[in-house]
Amino acid sequence: MLTTNEQQLQGKAYIANTINTIASGILDLESRFNNGVTLFLSDLATQYNDLIINMKKVGTWNANTQYVPYNFVIYNQQIYMCLIEPPIGILPTSSYYWLYLGLRGETGAPGVNVTMQYDWNGGATYQPNDLVVYGTNIYVALKSNTNVIPGTDASTWLLFLVTTPGQIFVGTTAPEYPGQNTVWFQTQTDPLEATDTTPIIGLFNRYNTDTSSWEPMYPNTLFTWIDNKENYAPPAVFIDLTIQPNMWNNFQYIYTYPELTGTSWVDIYPVVTMTSEQLQIYNELQLSFNGQNIVLTISSEPTVSLPIIIKIQ
Repeated sequence: MLTTNEQQLQGKAYIANTINTIASGILDLESRFNNGVTLFLSDLATQYNDLIINMKKVGTWNANTQYVPYNFVIYNQQIYMCLIEPPIGILPTSSYYWLYLGLRGETGAPGVNVTMQYDWNGGATYQPNDLVVYGTNIYVALKSNTNVIPGTDASTWLLFLVTTPGQIFVGTTAPEYPGQNTVWFQTQTDPLEATDTTPIIGLFNRYNTDTSSWEPMYPNTLFTWIDNKENYAPPAVFIDLTIQPNMWNNFQYIYTYPELTGTSWVDIYPVVTMTSEQLQIYNELQLSFNGQNIVLTISSEPTVSLPIIIKIQ
């Protein structure tokens, strides 16, 4: 009995077993929160992280690539998103595995069928769906026009993309004092010593101050210098491909590209991380075409895989 306490507690009896039961219940709830909720949130964060990692554009659809849910691919100049992990070689037109996006509606903003015209020029005539760079932003033409400054007439130019200028270090050696998320395009050769317009192969790296190291971003990237358009690269398709030894047939490997035409230009490049044995096979490659087929021929049976980049434009 409580007799010398607050008025509302006087005259009331408390049983130890009851209090112990309540205390045990509270401790159990606390334990469930620490062990259950934290674990649940951790698992949920892992799932979200996997979704974010997979939700990326992975280039032109490749019959030899294994795709996973939420990958975006381009097929016949249209964009598709993977819904269910498909068997290798399933076309994006299969609605069970893929979702057609297209990114363009009847009256929506221009999407896939745009044409990059680079820096805006007051003396040029632009057609609908032409993309131009003006200031730090990119605009798309809604109708034919000449000498209409992008951003001054919403019926002529639509703001397509807002960009923030940044700095990318380019060269064979890393910048001396990098900060968090500093970007370095690590090239195989010094661009300042280039004597022709051959594309420069390199690897994008991002600096992580937590680990004091450079982390790869986009491997095996090609850059081409264009006369009078030094800030831009031409429209082209880059296909990362690794040919395994058992994929050669009579010393030939055939890659089918449905959009290949008689006017297409195809180049084959080595990747940055090639071994000397892989480079020897690469140097033996001979390139030919058969309709929509890109035919690679070697002179001897390979014993190692061959990672290459196919550039089509």
